[in-house]
Amino acid sequence: SEALKEIKVSADNMNYHSYDGVLYDKDCTTLITCPKGKDSVTIIDGVSCIAARAFRSCKKLISVELPVSVAEIRGSAFKGCTALTTITIPSGVGEIGESAFENCSSVVVFYLPENITSFSSIVTSPPFKS
Repeated sequence: SEALKEIKVSADNMNYHSYDGVLYDKDCTTLITCPKGKDSVTIIDGVSCIAARAFRSCKKLISVELPVSVAEIRGSAFKGCTALTTITIPSGVGEIGESAFENCSSVVVFYLPENITSFSSIVTSPPFKS
């Protein structure tokens, strides 16, 4: 639902953790999903992986801050985030999955680190910067 702004998980949960309404694995190394009603997200330090489809169709998402610990952005992670305007990919990212940023039609600036040499279906004609 596009109205959902927060996911809450009991501290006793053995598999998941939530922070600022976003769902992570228990160790907080993988961001699993973001509620579709959020307009901005600051991902916690220590997260190394953005799961496949984690932000898919978060049409209200305008901004997201990725910590330097992120090393992998899986397929379709941000697909369909039509309000997202700027994203900076940390230099530690070694893999961006297929269609990770497809249909992010409002992206104005897309900062890629110099170590990313190939990708597919990121966005349509963005002004890439490194």
